[in-house]
Amino acid sequence: MLKTIVRLSVFLLVGFALLVSDAYVKSRDSHLPLGAQHVLGVSVKKSPLSREEILAGLNVPVAEGQWIAKSVPDPQDFMHGRSLYRLTGSGPADGPIPWYDRTFHGDVHPVTQLGTANLDGTYLARLDEAQLADLTSWMRDNGITVSVQTPSTPLLVFGTILDNGYGSALAAAFLVMILCAVSWSMHRSASRAFRMAGGMPPSRILREDFQVFARLAAVPALAGMAIAALLVGLLRGQGALASFAAPAAVTLCGVAVATAASLLLVGALTRPSLAIIASRRPPVSGHAAVGGLVKAASVLLVALTLPSTATSIATAAGMSAQNAQWRVMGESVSLRVAFESEELFQEIMGDVAAFTGEQDKAGKALLSTSVPPTVTDEGGLGQHDGVFIVNRAYLNRVSRETGARFIPASPDTLGPQSSKDLANSLALWVRGTSRGASGISYLTVDPAVPRPVAAVSGTGNATLVTAQRPLLLTVDSIPDVFNPSFIGSIISQSGLVFMDAQSALTGIEKHGLQPYVLSVDRVADQGLERSQSEAYKAANRAFALALILLALIAGTVLSARVHCLLDRDRLFPRRIGGAAWTAVLRQRFVTEALVGILCAGLAFAVHAALDTPFAWAALLAVLVFAAVTVPAHLAAAQSVFRHTLARKA
Repeated sequence: MLKTIVRLSVFLLVGFALLVSDAYVKSRDSHLPLGAQHVLGVSVKKSPLSREEILAGLNVPVAEGQWIAKSVPDPQDFMHGRSLYRLTGSGPADGPIPWYDRTFHGDVHPVTQLGTANLDGTYLARLDEAQLADLTSWMRDNGITVSVQTPSTPLLVFGTILDNGYGSALAAAFLVMILCAVSWSMHRSASRAFRMAGGMPPSRILREDFQVFARLAAVPALAGMAIAALLVGLLRGQGALASFAAPAAVTLCGVAVATAASLLLVGALTRPSLAIIASRRPPVSGHAAVGGLVKAASVLLVALTLPSTATSIATAAGMSAQNAQWRVMGESVSLRVAFESEELFQEIMGDVAAFTGEQDKAGKALLSTSVPPTVTDEGGLGQHDGVFIVNRAYLNRVSRETGARFIPASPDTLGPQSSKDLANSLALWVRGTSRGASGISYLTVDPAVPRPVAAVSGTGNATLVTAQRPLLLTVDSIPDVFNPSFIGSIISQSGLVFMDAQSALTGIEKHGLQPYVLSVDRVADQGLERSQSEAYKAANRAFALALILLALIAGTVLSARVHCLLDRDRLFPRRIGGAAWTAVLRQRFVTEALVGILCAGLAFAVHAALDTPFAWAALLAVLVFAAVTVPAHLAAAQSVFRHTLARKA
């Protein structure tokens, strides 16, 4: 069994090392494709420049091999699609991007094909420091918010481990490494004791043990490397092996050095003294403390990881719901508008309302904006968890894309104060003739078909406010219900978007709104970009939890075996006397329960202090540990009993 644990531990360590190497290369390729050096986070919301002026300003003269490009996710496949739009004359050639991850796809295009893509978001650059400083200075001088990252190798490694959800897996890998060393030390303990009793020098014992370990570990290590190379070749392409080889070699060398260090450390801590050898106590006596520490650390790590894993799963589920809402938005565009004064804003609101009316009548306007009511009483939102203003076209798209159904509701189902605040706000937003029930229908989600509904909030930030039981203020005709000032306000906040970019541009020109519309942008671009990593992080955290559970199982099995071997002089006569195994092991089970409760309680206290979602999940570690330690101790006790009985027979 011990040799099996050692082989499995080596295989897992090699597999994890190569998995991290693959994730590092993928992260490097995702963050800095095609040799990019800098990542720019850009927001043009506060800039007075038009879209054309911004693009012209970004097209700076650069030397050969240097470039700037806008990164744009594919709205039809936002998890895997991303293209680059080259803003400078030189740079990567047009055509498919050779992504390391073959599930990704996208092309390099000239900026003339950028279309209505949102100018906010991520830009990639390959520039020298002087050019980068000049570019960012120009952007800030023109009201463009910009942050610059120049990811170094240590930063990418750190980001790969933590940002991708590998932090817990790294801790689990460390436990597996110690577990491997403990298992190996237990396996060699009897042989080591005989050699020490025979006077063999410690250096020779150490050298022989390392040689035997190397032979034992070679097969699982080579198997792990062969499987990793095969998977990289199949999933990434044969050309990806060259990119993968160097990081993999460095990572494996690090794992080899760390494993050797753990073998030396555990060997020093568990080496039996001559007094123990002379007393004829089991050679594994020195492993009780180390095995117990590994087990307790595994329980604590399980307890610490469960809340973050639950949060990650909930986040992934939430992102799935949001992705469905982004599909509702499709290629819809928002308008980025700017006015020199409040007087000018009021002056052209009639034209804005007329433009909106034409789009709405043609079925090309989608209204979805959240209402933040002032919640001052205990009732709050009552039966609801959000208040949205929508039009019928938007709800029809939600029904078609998500399968949601809607039933009549009443504003009275809100808390008293919220209902009053909503009525006061509507008095300011709607036209005088529409302040009665005839202008607005009140709906909510049918509980028989529960589906989340979202509303866009914030200019260019692609922020979705999602609710399960929203009160939906639904209108059939936007300009017939709302006054022009309100329509202009929600347009500027991206709460009113348009399904046909070309039709919107034609309408803007028809009503003379070109001077006030700085750009027409796909509203979902930034949200889609953020969505690309969530499923990947959730999968990584699930893998980390699985690795931790394996460490917990193996560590508990070893600890139980050591305990039963050391306690066999008490276990054997009690079992011979007819005591049930649960009675024989009762004291040990109490100790194990205390370990589980203390570790889970400590993890819960940490998560509660940090206000972590699902902090209560840490307490589930007690049940997980009980499900592992009880059968492990029963199996170990029965095994020791059988061996002892065989020797006594």
